Amino acid sequence: MECLTDTSSPKPVLLPNAEVLEMLQRNVKNNKHRLFKIQEAAKRNKKKQHGAAKKQVIQVDNKFKHRDWIEEKVLQYLKRTPCVQLSTNKIDELKFKCSGIKRRSSALQRTHRDDKRLRQSKSMDAAANDDNATSYGLTEAETLQVLNFMPKEPVEIHLMVEELHARMSEDQQSEFLSMVQSYSKHHNSKNKKNRALDTTEGTEDYENEIVQEEEEEEEEEEDKLDAEEEEVEDAVDVSTVNAEEEEDLIAEEECDKIIVKEEQVTI
Repeated sequence: MECLTDTSSPKPVLLPNAEVLEMLQRNVKNNKHRLFKIQEAAKRNKKKQHGAAKKQVIQVDNKFKHRDWIEEKVLQYLKRTPCVQLSTNKIDELKFKCSGIKRRSSALQRTHRDDKRLRQSKSMDAAANDDNATSYGLTEAETLQVLNFMPKEPVEIHLMVEELHARMSEDQQSEFLSMVQSYSKHHNSKNKKNRALDTTEGTEDYENEIVQEEEEEEEEEEDKLDAEEEEVEDAVDVSTVNAEEEEDLIAEEECDKIIVKEEQVTI
């Protein structure tokens, strides 16, 4: 597994959990696709050797089974943490507002060369040019904690930011929490609903329609997460073989050999 580092320093790049989650989702999907292709190739080879008449038990040696298992378990854990509320295309913008660090490491840039990263960079530049964009001067480690846990209450940032009272007044703490929550998917969904209600007559029927739409979106998101979890749980572990089926196959082959020998002796 590649360790991301800055070109000017061997120090590893610190990635927020939201980016790790995105990387693991891609890796797990690729791992399952790779194993499926290997298994299908093994099945074709077995059919060529033994024919399609006999029941075949396919055993594939997965050299990366421990790595794959770890990635799946970490992915399942991260899906249940607050980092899922942060969109990856908003990470740099929020990071800049927390710490004032604008430049991304070149190692990470080489890893993500796609349109999403381009939009992310433009979003960060827009935040830097905004007169109202405020940096709270957090360290890189403190910013990482904020990105990972998306705090909602003052007590949470007390555990993330050292000497908080000396660095932020109570009003600034409230502003900081509001700013962080403005990047939450759940918060943005609520704002969308409120804006829709403000631009209409606010009738009960329309409000119910908006509420229903909100519930459907939440259910769709939950179904998506459940489907991904089931897909991981139901993935076939091609590195092992069912012991009973393997024993049955061996016994069947031994019986065939014995029958052939008896026929030869009889002849």
